Amino acid sequence: MTGLTLLLAWIAAFVSDQPGREHSAGTPMRAALQVPGVLPMLTVTLVFVLAHTIFYTHLATLLEDLGYTDCPALSDSDAADRLGLAAAGV
Repeated sequence: MTGLTLLLAWIAAFVSDQPGREHSAGTPMRAALQVPGVLPMLTVTLVFVLAHTIFYTHLATLLEDLGYTDCPALSDSDAADRLGLAAAGV
């Protein structure tokens, strides 16, 4: 278990509910995206992560084509990138 998992489990077990807004009174996503700076930051993050994934995916393929098959780090990075994108999309 990671530290974050342990922290979340502790919060769920020991932190009591506090009075506040009803669940239906939450902030709609459209209103959250209209906060100045949020949408550009999300866009930059998406483009950076996508470009990084595409670069290393094609770099691993290129190196394999050139005969550098003894570099498992790039192949593992490719597999991890694909799993990460799949997990983020869920």
